[in-house]
Amino acid sequence: MRSDKKWGRSLTVSEGCSETGWFSVRGAPEKVLALAGGYVVLPCSFNITASSYFPTVEWSKKDLRSNIIFLYRDGCETYEMKNPAYEFRTSLIAKDLKNGDVSLRISDVQLSDAGQYQCMRLWKNSHKDITVVELAVDAVSEPRLSVVSAEGGRVTLQCEVKCSVPE
Repeated sequence: MRSDKKWGRSLTVSEGCSETGWFSVRGAPEKVLALAGGYVVLPCSFNITASSYFPTVEWSKKDLRSNIIFLYRDGCETYEMKNPAYEFRTSLIAKDLKNGDVSLRISDVQLSDAGQYQCMRLWKNSHKDITVVELAVDAVSEPRLSVVSAEGGRVTLQCEVKCSVPE
């Protein structure tokens, strides 16, 4: 195991060997918060050089029966194994691919999208890099306005929105 600094936080990288080749898993999952109905970007990247091969990128969600939600292979998205619940809602940010940024954008976020996601980069030499992201999804109620006081021609309004977003 080794510890690296990246984006101002500490990561632990575990390395090992499986029947299918070498893999490395980055430490504790990064936590991301999204609001239902909006969009979210789940972070994932790798170091890229001018001569390096672009890996196959597989995004999956742990608790799904058909868990692949996005597959990028040979320069384009592959649809045949994609979970139907994520059809037309997932994408990579095309302009960032050249920098090794394979972060996943999920649009029209749903409460059921909450959970643990895995970004796996598969290299030609059978090496796999895995990043784990934990997504929390919250719903926000409609805002409620009320008059708190009306003194001397002045009105004070109070706006309330119920949600369970952690402080």
